[in-house]
Amino acid sequence: MITQPGRRPSAVESDRRAAEARGADAARRRASTVAVADPAGHCASFLRDLEVRGASAATRRSYASDLEQLLEWLVSRGQSVDEEESLFIG
Repeated sequence: MITQPGRRPSAVESDRRAAEARGADAARRRASTVAVADPAGHCASFLRDLEVRGASAATRRSYASDLEQLLEWLVSRGQSVDEEESLFIG
């Protein structure tokens, strides 16, 4: 939102802007994590498949959250989905 010259943004406007910035930062971190931990896009493909098969939005959000945590864990270990594929396929 653009404020008028000489007018300071309200506390609500400032809070909204800060929340938007935090959200954008979080989205960039998630995208970076996915790019490093899942370069072939296995997780995104799985989530798209859930949608095609008619899984509810809540189910897809739950799986997405779990996969995000898995990818963060893999990145923290310097690994990727491709390197750990044998663990998942068995």
